[in-house]
Formats: sequence, C-alpha cells, structure tokens
Amino acid sequence: MDGERIIQSIELLRRLVHWGDMDFGGFSMLARLRREINSEIQPFRMDLNELISHQALSVKTTADYALRLQKLAGRPELKDYQETLSFLAEHRLRLEQEALLLTDLGSDERIGKSTGDINHP
Repeated sequence: MDGERIIQSIELLRRLVHWGDMDFGGFSMLARLRREINSEIQPFRMDLNELISHQALSVKTTADYALRLQKLAGRPELKDYQETLSFLAEHRLRLEQEALLLTDLGSDERIGKSTGDINHP
C-alpha cells in the first residue's frame, strides 16, 4: 500500500458518522455524541432531503412529541439540523432508519421474498 492510500485510509477512519432514526431519540443521540465524544460527528442519511424523499414511510407522532422535537432543535449541537427537526415537529413525523434500509433493498414485495423462503426466485 502506497503512502497516499494509507493517508486516505486514515482520513476515512477519522471521519465519524452517526446513523439513527429521524426522531427525538436519534437526534438526541447525535447531540450527545457531538457534545461528549466529537463535535464533528456527522449524521448519515438524517437530513431534510432524505426525510422528504422518504416521507411516505414516516409515522405520525403526537403534539407533545412535536414539542419535544422543537425544544431539541434549539440545542447548539444540532444547529445544522434545525430545519430537519422543525420539519419533523411541524408535520408531527418520525422516520426510522430501518425504513430506509427496506427501500434500499427494493419493493415491499421483493423484501418479503428476500426474508421468506431462501429458494424463492
């Protein structure tokens, strides 16, 4: 392995990411990781574009839950995700990361087949 590839590998390892649900818990965890571990931790697939493109997979929340999201949006560790948190609160939504994985695999029908009979075409 040449020197440049080693440096690229080290840079890749230095990059910390967090992939959580797009909800109070997922963003609370991101805030805590940034506060206690490394302020440069970046969320993976937790931005507004990802949320909007998968909004059909989200679930409704309560008004109380939306208030919790609005308060969370005020945390300094999440200033770059205020827009996403505000959207979640305004529309009273949450989106689990597993929903994104399922769409990555393909249609619901294909997912059902892939988790069912292993010999099914």
